[in-house]
Amino acid sequence: MLDLAAAPTRPPPAAQPSTAPSLWLVAALLIAHQAALTVIHYIVGPAMGLDPASER
Repeated sequence: MLDLAAAPTRPPPAAQPSTAPSLWLVAALLIAHQAALTVIHYIVGPAMGLDPASER
């Protein structure tokens, strides 16, 4: 069997900054997008004569 205590160990990889966006930023953008869609659907659309419940 291998003696793991005598095996050479590699140094841990250097910490690199994450390139992924912050989860808070993603959540804020999703909330802002949903708010914009809601305003368009219930305020801007009816003001332009586009009733959300109307059928063509």
